[in-house]
Amino acid sequence: MKTQLGFAGSVNMSDAKANDDGAIVLNAVPMRSGDYEYLGLEVWGSEERGYRWDDVLIGHVKDKDVRKILGQFEGLAITDDHWFIPVGERNEYGVGTILQNGKFGKDGYVTTRASIHDPKTILKIQNGSAEELSIGFMSKIVWNENKADGEPDFYITAIELNHVAVVEEGRAGPDARLSHHKSRKPEKPMKTIVINGKSFEVEDAVADDHAQLANANKTLTDTVEAKDVEITDLQNGKAKAEGERDVALAQLQNTKAKLENSAADVEAKAAELANAHSEFLTDLQALGHSTDGLELGKYDRIAKMVEILNSMKVKVADDASEEVVQHVWNTAKTLAPKSTGKSALDDINPDPSVEMSHAQRAEANRNAFFAPTQKEA
Repeated sequence: MKTQLGFAGSVNMSDAKANDDGAIVLNAVPMRSGDYEYLGLEVWGSEERGYRWDDVLIGHVKDKDVRKILGQFEGLAITDDHWFIPVGERNEYGVGTILQNGKFGKDGYVTTRASIHDPKTILKIQNGSAEELSIGFMSKIVWNENKADGEPDFYITAIELNHVAVVEEGRAGPDARLSHHKSRKPEKPMKTIVINGKSFEVEDAVADDHAQLANANKTLTDTVEAKDVEITDLQNGKAKAEGERDVALAQLQNTKAKLENSAADVEAKAAELANAHSEFLTDLQALGHSTDGLELGKYDRIAKMVEILNSMKVKVADDASEEVVQHVWNTAKTLAPKSTGKSALDDINPDPSVEMSHAQRAEANRNAFFAPTQKEA
């Protein structure tokens, strides 16, 4: 649900331009980002949240939401006070037009240019009875559900501009004002010169003569000092170059040392991975699991541990850390039934502790399968 709201800004009239048809072209500040005060009756949905019609609520517009609507300003109708303009009825309510898209400044204000052609509205601006601007628009209100101290009651987003109104008092406060073109320009201040450490206010001509004399003296002094500076710069340049050379050599040595240390770290890491891989394969064989397809660096050891533990009815949480999985794995190894390490051929193999030649081992194996041939007497 979108609701109609208004923001305040100001128009700078100090350099107002008048066209031949009587219209005036002004600098305009139609809105800004930040906090704005609204009464409960102005904000849709406030009653449902327990607010009274006269409660003061704070609505906030973020910088990003202001930047999104800068392209909506060009061609926007200007009205005398707030009149929400239906489609096709611009001429009935409009007293002027916004001429440019908005520009967003660091202070949060949007600046643009405005042309006002309605004589009554121009008169209000001239006599100071209407010196501020306020935009009319539709928007979405996002309530601040977990509001903390100092935070706004709601945020204003998805803004769709409808008009800019000339008003007596807008929501941006006293700093957002118009400066109408009949305001008296401030008197031109006198220039200040300094002689022997003392300041004097003088006419422009005197100040200009003093500046020319000072510049001439400075030029002469600069010429003399330039030679000294040139020699000093050459000396400093040589020292700087030598210093940079020494720094570069030190950096080179440091880089070489880092590369050597890095190579050693890589070798150590590779050895660590190879040992872990070998130990894991040994564990799998001891637990009676196949090691097929497990190549160094091509599988996730921890994930494989979890898979096998789950197959052993040892449930491991999905988010368990590597340390926890390793601990469970070590415990499971100690509890798993031990393999006898004896095959069907062990009974016919010779005792591995007895050293035998290849010929002796072959003869022993043959005799285990075939009855020995009796030698003839």
